[in-house]
Amino acid sequence: MRVIAQDVRLEAVTPRSTRLSCEFGELELSGVAPPVLEAFFDDLERSRDPGGARGRLCDALGVEPGRQVFEALVPLVLADAGEGLLGSWDRSVTTLLEGGPSLARGPAETLELLRLLTRQGAGAMPHAVDGFKDHLVGVWRILVRWGQPPAIATAGLLHSIYATASFHRPLLSLRQRRTVASLAGEVAEGLAYLFCTLDRFPLWARLDRAHDGSAQAPAVNFRTGRRWSLGPRTQAALAVIELANLIEQRCDEHGAPAAGIAQMCRVVGRLAEHLDVVPPIVGRGAAALRDADEVAAVARYDAALDPSATQPRRQRALVAAARLNPWVGEPLIVLAESGGNSPTARRVARAGLRRLEAWGDAWDKRTPFEAWQQRAYRVLHRANHGEYEQSEQSE
Repeated sequence: MRVIAQDVRLEAVTPRSTRLSCEFGELELSGVAPPVLEAFFDDLERSRDPGGARGRLCDALGVEPGRQVFEALVPLVLADAGEGLLGSWDRSVTTLLEGGPSLARGPAETLELLRLLTRQGAGAMPHAVDGFKDHLVGVWRILVRWGQPPAIATAGLLHSIYATASFHRPLLSLRQRRTVASLAGEVAEGLAYLFCTLDRFPLWARLDRAHDGSAQAPAVNFRTGRRWSLGPRTQAALAVIELANLIEQRCDEHGAPAAGIAQMCRVVGRLAEHLDVVPPIVGRGAAALRDADEVAAVARYDAALDPSATQPRRQRALVAAARLNPWVGEPLIVLAESGGNSPTARRVARAGLRRLEAWGDAWDKRTPFEAWQQRAYRVLHRANHGEYEQSEQSE
């Protein structure tokens, strides 16, 4: 028997079979010769980079290469393979979510997940607006800007990696769930799995009609037909991810704003009491965004940007767009740009910047989020500089 760091023990059972035991349990690996694991640990201890030995071990186990520390491999090899794992994980993720705050995952794991997505080809896979990796990272970034718990933000990074009812190209197979979970944690991976397999849109329609979000909600796995009953915390976590998912990609073919966010704003609002952190764009009751107002706001904003519009007409249309959709910042930023260095322009730019950062991404995607921030900052700088010059002249 060989004792390895962190109380992991390696023992030869037969020339072609090895037993691993640790705090997670005990596993006999048939068909994995002890020298393969021995070489893995020897290389790990020498260089912290097992290289070829790790590849041989992963080939023998039938798993994807993962992190360079063995403790990430242990739960991976102790898990059952494929579909047999899914039922227990479905139950565990909902149990964990309903039981308390979401479990955290750190920046090191997020970096490893990004490397995994890159190795799997996410950067080369097309998506609605940009590449698939850009979309995944964009959803994660919105959730982080909203202050969501790490497990929910990480689930956003993974939200469609197994394909969904509307995005049919998987980046990873369901047999790789255990690899993903070893990096992301069971809650984040389980949420991503539910997001990928639920028939989500009928679920959101039912929740939009519900009086509140305190009850169990029925849901269907569109792949298998299996029915689940989701508790309110699970519903809320999935709804926040859906809201970020829509915001990141909702636009027309040119990147101009498009309607289609209002329903999820209302759904998240109904589930707000079950979230650790409520997104700042979610309104309840009279403050909830209505579908007709969202459509009208897009139309008024388009009218304001029409090159033939006069300045008064343009300003009226921008004011109307900002009133109809009180959560988006671009109408106010554009309006402030036409206000010179007046105190009013400064107030409008500051309000537009607050809305933009609360939305979490560009509403008008013809200009990137960071560029919209810079446009608002330029107005603020210009107004502050003008105020300074006026004070000097008065002296």
